[in-house]
Amino acid sequence: MARSWQEFQDLVGREIKYLYPESASWKIEPQKPLGEYRVDYFVYKGTQRYVIDAKWVERLEKSDVDQVIEYKKAYNAQKGIIFIAPRTELSPVDLTAYAVALNIEIIPLSTDP
Repeated sequence: MARSWQEFQDLVGREIKYLYPESASWKIEPQKPLGEYRVDYFVYKGTQRYVIDAKWVERLEKSDVDQVIEYKKAYNAQKGIIFIAPRTELSPVDLTAYAVALNIEIIPLSTDP
């Protein structure tokens, strides 16, 4: 199990490389800056552009989803993904429905080896 934010970031990085392999022409840019923004991962292939954020938090809030919405706009991305730790709770607002309506996927990442 990941014991720190850095270990969690490393797990997320490995998962992204698995889901979006270079062999399938995906490009992955970690900590991609754009103006005032710096998304954890910017993933693209041709015209497909995704922004990915890793959240090592106790509770995922609507503001976390809103941040990814801003990333999507800034990076002109079609999809947003938020990886969360298994221990992360969703705020009382129905974040999943809100996120899905805006083409943002919330993925609990198993941190077991």
